[in-house]
Amino acid sequence: MPILKVYATKEERASLPPSVKLIEPYDAFVVLEATPAAAAAIARKFPLEDISDQYGLQFGDRALRPATSSNLKAVAKKSSAPAKSSASKKAGDKLDAGPHHYVVQFVGPIKQSWLAQLRKTGAKLREPMGNFAWVVWARQAMKAIGKPMCAARSCSPRGGSCNATPS
Repeated sequence: MPILKVYATKEERASLPPSVKLIEPYDAFVVLEATPAAAAAIARKFPLEDISDQYGLQFGDRALRPATSSNLKAVAKKSSAPAKSSASKKAGDKLDAGPHHYVVQFVGPIKQSWLAQLRKTGAKLREPMGNFAWVVWARQAMKAIGKPMCAARSCSPRGGSCNATPS
């Protein structure tokens, strides 16, 4: 289903089709998931932008599709392919307990309050990646706290694909 940025006031949002899945409200718009039919109906009433493609992440020459509600469960069962280096860990091996860099992708345009919540877990913001994502340095325990507290869409080891699928 397409992910849309719909420019509607708080009052106008009540007229959105009940079949849409609200992802996140903002002051000037909402981010939501809608069927193509619902998206067409919304487009007749409100300005909108399909932002589905803005969730893709690039790691060097490797592109990852975003994790969505429809493919997240299937992706979680798959393991990523092992790196070509013989010294690398096998796919599915757990990371050691020390801190690591993670890619945290948020559900939409990043709110400062989400970054503040992430900092409160002890995570260190390292660099914005674009496409609603940041590279953060965190311990595994911080990762577990950060995801539900922030509107994180996915949180995976940098370059990993536990919550995204190779495109």
